[in-house]
Amino acid sequence: MAFALPVTLDSLLEGSSLHRSQRGCFSQFIQKYSAVFEQEIDDLKQNGVVINAEDPVEYFAILMHALHSGVTIWLASPHWKEHEWAQLKTEGDGLVDVYPLRLGGSTRGDSKCIITVFPLEERTDYIYVPTGGTTGKVRFVRHTVENFIIGARALLNHLSVSKLNNLCCLPLFHVSGLMQVFRALESGGQIYFLNKWKSLSEIESVIVVSEKFAISLVPSQLNEMIEDDVQVSFLQKLDFVFIGGSHLSGKLANRARELNLPLAPCYGMSETAAMVTLLKPSLFLEGNSSYGRVMEHAAIKIKDESCSETIISAKSMFLGYHSDPIRPNRSFHTGDSGFVDGSGDFNFYGRLDDRVDSGSEKFYLSDIEYVMDSMRGLIAYKLLVVDDARWGQIVHAKVQLATFFSEKDLLFQLKDSLARHKIPKEIMVVDSLTLDRPMKKTL
Repeated sequence: MAFALPVTLDSLLEGSSLHRSQRGCFSQFIQKYSAVFEQEIDDLKQNGVVINAEDPVEYFAILMHALHSGVTIWLASPHWKEHEWAQLKTEGDGLVDVYPLRLGGSTRGDSKCIITVFPLEERTDYIYVPTGGTTGKVRFVRHTVENFIIGARALLNHLSVSKLNNLCCLPLFHVSGLMQVFRALESGGQIYFLNKWKSLSEIESVIVVSEKFAISLVPSQLNEMIEDDVQVSFLQKLDFVFIGGSHLSGKLANRARELNLPLAPCYGMSETAAMVTLLKPSLFLEGNSSYGRVMEHAAIKIKDESCSETIISAKSMFLGYHSDPIRPNRSFHTGDSGFVDGSGDFNFYGRLDDRVDSGSEKFYLSDIEYVMDSMRGLIAYKLLVVDDARWGQIVHAKVQLATFFSEKDLLFQLKDSLARHKIPKEIMVVDSLTLDRPMKKTL
């Protein structure tokens, strides 16, 4: 590999960074996929592997196999539908198609998929992380192992922690879930996967008082957990509760302080290999409402007072998107509005565009519009992004339906065409609707 992992390659397949209670299951998955990586290694070296397993331990096992083999890795969601997979095949000058092997998912059709990429010949071990693009399409952010290790080291140094154990309830196809793996690998800590984050109270035996433990949550998860005394008691025992992915409301933050939860609000994104700022729990509990200081591997600049766009440069910066040429060592214009206060802490305002941050997912209204514009029974619709205490933001849809087309029909088509996090959480059927813009396809 172009950058050495902080562990031996053989230890990847032994699962030494995984909690002992899950190593038996891990070993079964390692054995299951060993033959695939042995028999298909030449094809995998050329085209890479797409991982879309639903079981997090299975996802982790395939990831360890891929890191061990030094092949290009494409991280995907097991919840993607045809709409998302179809977006990976595009047209463009200088672009080529690759046919990575898809492992871990119960998908329809061939076990291979088509992804159009900008050809890069100097290495074969890129890691591609999915994110929403400005066009509303699925895009893959191109990273290397080095980027993730740099990000992991920066966090450990920021917290003055040498070993960090991670309780993971976020998917590994999200950069916030993936980084927990590299923090464990880098620090010699362990990772414990939670199939259902609501079962946190059942794994208190995992916690060792003399060691540091962290969990990463999005505000929607935290909002639900604070309603359960058992879950609150569990979170109080942890050293760090990293919170990010969408806006942390003042109401939720104040409630967390009342409960003495060790929240560490952070700011970052797929393009920066997760967090570039972090507020330490002690400062959060004292009433600091910012997202903390910029970490050692990054720098933040605010474009100007009228725009307040946040511009990031970082040693862990991504190397372009999968269909773009490589553009290293550049600043990244985030589209986020924010400022750095007199104490040097970063404060986040919100988005400068129409991207939706819902739970741990990020997507654009154009994704939903693309599907709804093609529905024959939908006369008109409006999509609104609404702030929500649980999810951060949700999509509200007002719709006017033809007589032969019911709300049940609408939901069926949405569920068949879109990943579930993109489906409007509120739908209002109205008799008539005035459109702000014409539908691309009408009855």
